[in-house]
Amino acid sequence: MKKLGLHATVLLAAPNEARAQAASGSFQGNGTFASGSGIITVGTGTTDIDLAGPPAFPTGEPSGRNSRAWITIAPDWIGRDLFGADDAVQGTLKPVGQIDDAAVTEVISGRTQTARANVELHGYFCGDVRDWAAGKPIFQKIFEPVGKVRAHADAALRKIMGGSRTLVALHLRRGDYGQGQFWVAPSAWYLTWLADVWPQLDQPVLYLATDDAATVADFAAYSPLTAAALGEPLPGCEFFTDHWIMRHAALLATSNSTFSSTAALLNRREGARFVRPDRAIEGLRAYEPWAEKILLA
Repeated sequence: MKKLGLHATVLLAAPNEARAQAASGSFQGNGTFASGSGIITVGTGTTDIDLAGPPAFPTGEPSGRNSRAWITIAPDWIGRDLFGADDAVQGTLKPVGQIDDAAVTEVISGRTQTARANVELHGYFCGDVRDWAAGKPIFQKIFEPVGKVRAHADAALRKIMGGSRTLVALHLRRGDYGQGQFWVAPSAWYLTWLADVWPQLDQPVLYLATDDAATVADFAAYSPLTAAALGEPLPGCEFFTDHWIMRHAALLATSNSTFSSTAALLNRREGARFVRPDRAIEGLRAYEPWAEKILLA
């Protein structure tokens, strides 16, 4: 698992005009934007988002067919290969200021009607998902893998399922976590939850998505599988197997992390259940991914 650096600038203008100007490198940001008559696009500063960067949070079609859509203007990034993204190339576009994810969310949610144009976007988009939940169908449509990535991911999923097994996935993020809002939930919380649900499941199989191999031993009683058991990863996107398996789990226990949170948001499995760690109860609790914050304090 790793973060993807996505360079982003927020462009707010009329859809067709913005796309044409971005392609020619002639776009000039100038003033404010009325949220009902334009789009938000992203292109030049740095934002770290796990797997899915700012284009993951749209309220309209990315192609510009909707007046409140995301159009991405960015340097080359891995989303082009994973998801067949056709973001416009950055060209000579230069931001004239900065904006954070909270300000963009205010526009998306409709609480604010105007926002500055041609500004550098910073942030993690880890607030309340309900602010952009109207974009759920678009979100889930955009982040579908293509080509050899899809074929490789599907092969891994078939291997772990082995028929009609109940897939239980846990995300245990350790390596780059441990401070502030990026806190680590102990294995004991997940073990307590597993002990309760496991006997109720039909042919369960446990999958661990983790960046710490030592953690696997904590769950030895459940004979867990990891990405290493599912074949060689595709070079450059080694993290994707973990994300894809979590996206198809019948039961998914996330970390307080955008990586597994986005997997939960993209999970379309009928009847799927989700739990998350919560320090307020010192354990895991059920949650609805599209009705809560991405990260808990």
